[in-house]
Parts: sequence; C-alpha cells; structure tokens
Amino acid sequence: MSETRPLVSIVTPVYNGESYLAECIESVLAQTYQEWEYIIVNNRSTDRTLEIARSYAGKDDRIRIIDNETFVDVIQNHNIAFQSISGSSKYCKIVQADDLLFPECVARMVALCEENPGVGVVGAYSLTGNVVKSGGLEYPESIFPGREVAKRTLLGQIYPFLSPSSSMVRASFIHKNNPYYCGEKLDADMEAIFRDFTECDFGFIYQILTYVRRNPDSVTARDKKGANSQLLSHIRLLRKYGPVYLEQAECRDREAELWKRYYQQLALHALRFYKRPFWRNQIEELEKIGCSFDRPRLVKSVLRELVFWPRRSAYLMKNALFPGRQAAASGMGSKR
Repeated sequence: MSETRPLVSIVTPVYNGESYLAECIESVLAQTYQEWEYIIVNNRSTDRTLEIARSYAGKDDRIRIIDNETFVDVIQNHNIAFQSISGSSKYCKIVQADDLLFPECVARMVALCEENPGVGVVGAYSLTGNVVKSGGLEYPESIFPGREVAKRTLLGQIYPFLSPSSSMVRASFIHKNNPYYCGEKLDADMEAIFRDFTECDFGFIYQILTYVRRNPDSVTARDKKGANSQLLSHIRLLRKYGPVYLEQAECRDREAELWKRYYQQLALHALRFYKRPFWRNQIEELEKIGCSFDRPRLVKSVLRELVFWPRRSAYLMKNALFPGRQAAASGMGSKR
C-alpha cells in the first residue's frame, strides 16, 4: 500500500445478508481510492453470507473475514468490527451489508479530511429509494463546527445523517473509545457522533456518495414500525447531549415539543385501535429512558385529535385512493 496515502478501514457487520452482500462488496472493490482494508464481521448467519464473503476474500487479501463464535446483538457486532480495524488506519468507513458506496465515496471523503485536519466526521448526500437525503446544511460551506451541527441537529433544524453508511470518521476516535458504540441500537451511531463533536468539526460533501437501501427487514425498520422509537430516541439523545450543546431553555422547549409530538402520535394509534402488545412496548421503551407512561396526557391528546379525526380520515382516504394528486399538487411527483 502507498505510504503517502492514508489507510481507510471499511467495515461491514452483517447477519443473514446474502441478498445484497455481494453488491455491497463489489461497491467497495469499485472505489477509485484503493488504499483500504475491508473487514466483514459475520454474526452467525444462517444463510450464504459467510460463503459469499469468503469467496471475495479468497480473491483479494485486503478483505478480512471475522466469523463470530457466538451470536451477539447488533451493537456488539458493530463494536467487534471497530475493534478489528488496523492500528495504522487513519479513517473508518461503515457500509451496511444492504447498502453500497458509489465509486468516488471514499476518495472524496478522504480528500476533504486530509485538507481539513479539524474534521473528525464527514458526510454526504445519500440516495434511498429514489429520494436524496442527508441535507439541511448551507451550500457552498463544507466545514462546520461540530458543536454547531450537534446543536442544530438536536433542535431538529437539520439532519445530515441518514445512516452509518452515509459518513466516515477519523479512526483516532475509534481507537480511543472502546466500545465506540455504546447507546441504544437505534441511535448508537448518533450518540457516537455527538460525543465526537465535542472535539471536532463536521465536513459535508454536496454529492450523492452512498446508496442506503429501504430494507423492511432491517433493525432500524423493525424498531420504527409502529413503535415511535425515533421520537423516543430523539428525547433520549436530547436529555444526554442537550446540556452539552444547548442552553437550558432550548433543552426545555425542544423536549416539550418532542413530547407533544410523541403523544399526538400515540393518540392516532389509539384512534386506530392498536392492540395491547403495542402499548406494552411503549411502556417498556419509556422505562428505558427513565420515563413513565402518562395516561392523562394521552387522553387529552386523543380528545384533541378527535376534533380533527373526520377531516384527517377523509384526507388519508383521498390520498390512498388517488396517491398521485397530492404529489402533483405539491410539485413532488416523480419525473418519468
């Protein structure tokens, strides 16, 4: 490997990823930047994941396979990958097994970091389905103080992070934080970024560099499905990092806003007659962040929603029957 170009550790923690793993690996091999090692951590998959990974490792000695002896949870599997990167790595790039990197991804991210030593995390636009995401920052500025990005993200003003596949981090943060991921599985990546932002800037590239697949079987999709997990994740992160990045009044107002949205969502679930397992899940999720279920507040939210329920139901029915009309009216219809 070239001595003048930094080593990038690319990692893919995977469980039963045979459907897309070959495409993911091919996207790494197609990178215009070739000074990398690629670590694939197989978490006791029961499909052809290990076979696929080994077939590529046999052809390229930069690919290394770790086959876990026992099954671990998703966060532990990520940490096994992080702990396995080379000590000489300067950067670490995650690519989830059902995602892929476009050819210039690593080269563009490394170039920005090399030109800006204060940047510890770099992101870019991502394509998910046919939608471009990871936006909110003001072009043409490409370097932002980490504290500013953390503040605006916590306040809900921007969200330049779609997925762990969308960003790259300086390996020094991984080397000194063991484990690197230590939060809940839905937001462990964001918790790590908020921790890093106390010490570094954020770089953003206004180019689509990753493809993040909409996979209904992914951990994130399963956690979000009908459980309001994302709102609770925002509240948990706000409580932990709000005091670091926000004024007291900003924390208070933002948390009040998030709780209002949370109970509005619960009210809609109540009006749709969600069953007992859903409500048990809510109680359990609230307990994880040290909160209790507020039944009186839910009742008030239901009563408020009932005022608008007939109109809301008619609106939803209309969009279900004629899905193209709303998109066309808003100028957001697909170009064909």
